Amino acid sequence: MSQTDDDQQTLTPAVSEDSSSSAGEKTVLDAVSAALDVTEQSPGSDESGDDDAAKAAAETQDDEDGSTEDTEQKSEDEVSEQEMGKYSPRAQDRIRSLVSSRNEIKAELEAQQAQVADLQKDADAYRGLSSFMQDNNLTADDTRDALEIAALLNTNPVEASKRLQPILTKLAEVTGNTLSDDLQAVVDIGRITEARALELSRSRAESAFAQSQREAEQQQKQTDDRASQVADLARFGDELAAKAAQSDPDWKTKESFVVDRLTSSIRKE
Repeated sequence: MSQTDDDQQTLTPAVSEDSSSSAGEKTVLDAVSAALDVTEQSPGSDESGDDDAAKAAAETQDDEDGSTEDTEQKSEDEVSEQEMGKYSPRAQDRIRSLVSSRNEIKAELEAQQAQVADLQKDADAYRGLSSFMQDNNLTADDTRDALEIAALLNTNPVEASKRLQPILTKLAEVTGNTLSDDLQAVVDIGRITEARALELSRSRAESAFAQSQREAEQQQKQTDDRASQVADLARFGDELAAKAAQSDPDWKTKESFVVDRLTSSIRKE
């Protein structure tokens, strides 16, 4: 056995005796173990700190990237002075001219889009008025007169009253509140009372109005049917022309003649 082995055997019992004799005190081994534990945990703490720092750096980079993307999005169509410096003076002038033209076109397009939006509002209002007129059998003159009287009611009531008098007279006749000549005559000779004559007059007016409504509805139906037939014929003509153009190389020379014949046939019907 070497001297080293003898020394280790001699020291080992001493350590054991010290540890057993001082149970409540820290031994050299405990101190060493504690030091080793601290040493082993320290890298973990450093790694955790490194992770936090890495996360913070990554978040900062993300923010910078997002800001960069916004800036690039805003200026993606713009040419920086640094980029312009890469080109010749002539090319720079050409680029500036193109950018200026692009900006002018863009501004003009935006202005036209605003005008289209305003026109769309006007078109919607016109369609609404046109639909109201059609639903109520109003002519353009009826609508104009009604609007003029409505304006006079606010600006000139006296003139509005003058314009309304003929309308009220006609309305009294249509509703039967004015006696016709024949009813007035029988009232004058005492054959019927005026109250009875008014009842007969209103009954006649209701029947006449109902009849006129039926006639107007029938006329409107005929107009709608006619428009539908014309649309069907136009669609048929378009389909016929498309097929003929594919199969007949001389169709272009015949098209005007066929259209004239078809139009003449529609008018005769």
